[in-house]
Amino acid sequence: MKTQFKLQKKRITLLCLEDGFVCYAEAPSKGGKRYSFIRDDIGIYYDATKESRLEEVLNNCKKLDEAKNQRAEHIRSLILSSKISKYNHLPLGLPKSISDQMNNLTKPFVLVIDQTRNDCSITYGLATEQTFKKMLEDALSENPDSTILLKTHPETNLGLKQGHFNIKKLRKNKRIIIVNEDCNLHELLAKINKVYVVTSQVGFEALLHNIPVHTYGMPFYAGWGLTEDKISILRRYKNISLNQLIISCFDKYCEFFDPTSIPYKPVPAEQAFVAISKKAEAA
Repeated sequence: MKTQFKLQKKRITLLCLEDGFVCYAEAPSKGGKRYSFIRDDIGIYYDATKESRLEEVLNNCKKLDEAKNQRAEHIRSLILSSKISKYNHLPLGLPKSISDQMNNLTKPFVLVIDQTRNDCSITYGLATEQTFKKMLEDALSENPDSTILLKTHPETNLGLKQGHFNIKKLRKNKRIIIVNEDCNLHELLAKINKVYVVTSQVGFEALLHNIPVHTYGMPFYAGWGLTEDKISILRRYKNISLNQLIISCFDKYCEFFDPTSIPYKPVPAEQAFVAISKKAEAA
């Protein structure tokens, strides 16, 4: 905050840069190239303590005409059919250990998403460590006839960071299946009836699948009438459609380009998605 005040005093623009919501065909840690980025001159999408460029776009978005609605549907269809996400280095299909457990059950599945401790999106998403405890408690009590899938974070699975749950203790609960193997999220979401998140992007992807999403923090896709939210902020005062969210995120906010061209050539989201899908399939 001190840095921001100094920049404002000197009238210097602070520009925040982040990976796009669909970004890599291969693991970035192994040299995977970036296909999209976010450039925000107001704030950044995961910081709900103040406005971001995305929030401004969503608050001012107008009713989509037929062409833009069709484009939004096409973008959504490409993401779902290609099963692409922010990172796309994982094979399709679910790990056998998880699919075997799910296949042996006839109850509906509810997905609960853990995140790593001290993630900026948690603090800036107006949540705390206790929020995760409340989320799991609600998921269990509100869905008595469902099996809870608790998805841990990949960095937690690798021992690089801590999560928010005592996994050893939760394994004793017969209603909970721990999903601690990394997997393609679209494959998992295809089997889910409801999703509970704090601020994870998984909630956004669940919306693309038309799955009900319960949020316990304030991620960028919450507060617009698309999700069941435990908290609210007055700045987000408009109900929008899923297509408006898609166009705002992938046409107005994320910038896509061809990383194989020098200099990088800007491309539409659809072209980047096709390239990411083909690259991921070939890997």
